[in-house]
Amino acid sequence: MTLFKVPLILVFAFIVSLSYSQHSFDVVRSFSFSANVDFFEVDQIGNIYCVNKNEIIKVSPKGIILYRYSNMTYGTITELDVNNSLRPLVFYKEQSKIVVLDNTLSAQDNFINLAELNLYNTQTIANSNLDNGVWLYDLDFKQIVKVNTKLEVIQESGNLAVLLNKENLLPNCLIEKNGRLYMGTKNDGVLIFDLYCSYLQSLNIKEAKNLQINEEYLIVCNESTLCSYNSISHEEIHLNFPKKYLAVKKFKNSFIALNEDAVTFDVLIEASP
Repeated sequence: MTLFKVPLILVFAFIVSLSYSQHSFDVVRSFSFSANVDFFEVDQIGNIYCVNKNEIIKVSPKGIILYRYSNMTYGTITELDVNNSLRPLVFYKEQSKIVVLDNTLSAQDNFINLAELNLYNTQTIANSNLDNGVWLYDLDFKQIVKVNTKLEVIQESGNLAVLLNKENLLPNCLIEKNGRLYMGTKNDGVLIFDLYCSYLQSLNIKEAKNLQINEEYLIVCNESTLCSYNSISHEEIHLNFPKKYLAVKKFKNSFIALNEDAVTFDVLIEASP
C-alpha cells in the first residue's frame, strides 16, 4: 500500500514569491500520509525525506516515491542530514552510529561507529561538504568534533563550557553553510564558528531547534512563529503561522509544515497584504 493519500505534485504548484516584509501566511494546500511521520527533511532540490521510526522514504517534488531505507538493527533514527543530497547521513543516537547513504538511500560501507572514538554521548551531527567529514557535538566532552570516515578526529573545539562560560550549553542542531558552522541551542541562541571550530559570534535567537540557513538569512520555525534574521543587515523579523506545527521546513519561496496530528502537511505562502 502506498504511503501517500494525495500526490505531492499538488504541493509545488502553489509556490510563489515570499516577501519578508509581511507578517502572516496562508495555507494554500494540504496533503496527508497513511502513517505517522516522526520528522521530515527537505533537500536543496525539493526532495522530501519522511522518517517513521527506522525507515526513510524519499519522495520527489512531483510526488513520486523514489527510494526507501530502513535498518532494524540500529533501532530508531534520531537525526537525518540531507544538506548534501548525494550523501545523506543517518544518526542513531542510542547506538552511537552514523550511516552514510547515497542518493538512492543505499547504505555505504563506510559507516561511522562513534563508540570507537569514545564519543558515546553525541547530541547532534552535520555533514561537511568541504571534505565529506562529519561534525558532531559531544555532551560528555562539551565540544564540537569533526571526524572523517576513517574514524580520525580532524577538528576539535575544546571544552565550550569553559571557553564560552556556558556550563549548561545544550545544542540541538549543527549546520555547515557559507563557510561557517552554525550551532542552534536550546537556551543560548545560535552560536557561529569558523571551519576550524573557532568561535565567532552568537545570535540571540531563542529555541533554535529547527534552524535553516538560506543565503544570508537564518530562519528558525517554532510551532506557530517564524524568526528570520538577516546576518548582513542584522534585521530580525517575526512572522506568524496560522496555527501550531510539529515542524516547518523552507523550500524555495514556500514552507512545508507538519501538523500536530503527524500525518497532515500544509503548504504555506505569504498572506496577501
